[in-house]
Amino acid sequence: MKTNLTIILYSLILITAALAPVLACGDDMDAAIRNGDLQGVFRLLESGCNIESPNEAGDSPLLQACLADQEEIALALIDKGANVNVQPQRHGLTPLMIASVKGMEQAAQSLISSGAAVNAQGLRGQTPLYFSVFSKDPRIVQLLLQAGADPNLNDQLNQAPLFFAANAGQVEMVKMLLEHGADVNNRGGGLEQDALMAAAIQGNYEIAKLLLEKDAKFHIPDKQGMTALKFASQLGHTDIVNLFLARYAHPLLPPFVESMKEKQSAVEERKAKQE
Repeated sequence: MKTNLTIILYSLILITAALAPVLACGDDMDAAIRNGDLQGVFRLLESGCNIESPNEAGDSPLLQACLADQEEIALALIDKGANVNVQPQRHGLTPLMIASVKGMEQAAQSLISSGAAVNAQGLRGQTPLYFSVFSKDPRIVQLLLQAGADPNLNDQLNQAPLFFAANAGQVEMVKMLLEHGADVNNRGGGLEQDALMAAAIQGNYEIAKLLLEKDAKFHIPDKQGMTALKFASQLGHTDIVNLFLARYAHPLLPPFVESMKEKQSAVEERKAKQE
């Protein structure tokens, strides 16, 4: 029994000794990256540091560079063969996801050219395209779509990039997503809302028009019984209400539409009197 315990302890000592240089190297690399010290990164690699040596948090140097907005270092690491598809279980993010949300166009391009998975999904199902919408940089969205990103690969709540682009008022992004086949009537989130509802709530006439041209349905309610038409009317977005009513052609809608027209007329009359 004592012999077995001795062997186990000895093995642990050897493993710890073997890991120590790797961990130390990872921490040194982490510091160089955070300080934007490209030459320091090169020196560490030349001295034998593994290009995948993680820092204390478990992130590879390439992930660290992307997280720290150190695009020049990220490009250098990609060029030297860093794993472009590394995805720690701790946060489920890939370098391309991070580059996409941070608007790092050059890094995103280099990652894609080096084989980064454009449809990889994070812990909640988010893709690089999903993250790119939040960068508010249409160039990243276009880059990913051209590389084969699926605009209908949604998160765990079935929320699509198109919904978030519409909600953020990103007209160019909405155009790109629609051109690449985004499902205009996809519904997601706890309330099961779609992109047209987002445009109606935000009062974005141009986006509402784009969605309607792709046959978006403005009369289908969410879980609270609200439709895009009701949202636009209640929030006073007269131009969008008129846009919807002008395109009305559904046989089940006449009573509802007539009611909405009456309400809209009343709103406009009140506004006229106030002026």
